[in-house]
Amino acid sequence: MKRERLALTRVRRRLRRIAAATARFAAGQYDQRLEVVATDEIGQVEAHLNQVAEQLVESMAREKMLVEQNTRLEEQARLSRDLHDSVKQQVFALAV
Repeated sequence: MKRERLALTRVRRRLRRIAAATARFAAGQYDQRLEVVATDEIGQVEAHLNQVAEQLVESMAREKMLVEQNTRLEEQARLSRDLHDSVKQQVFALAV
């Protein structure tokens, strides 16, 4: 009986750690990772949550890079339009 109670206490402790880490992650602390202490089902959940967290962080980094790249391309397109309009006006003035 005492053994089962100890095992249950350990399981509860691990589940509380998972709950706390996922709550911090949900709050925007994306550096949260769980220590995988066993290869049982809870350990698999810990490992998979770590993988999900890492994939999300990588995805967010890629998204940030794409946003920055898109911003640069939009600026280049604006400059190209401005240059085109300027040249077009000068050519029109010469033609008149």
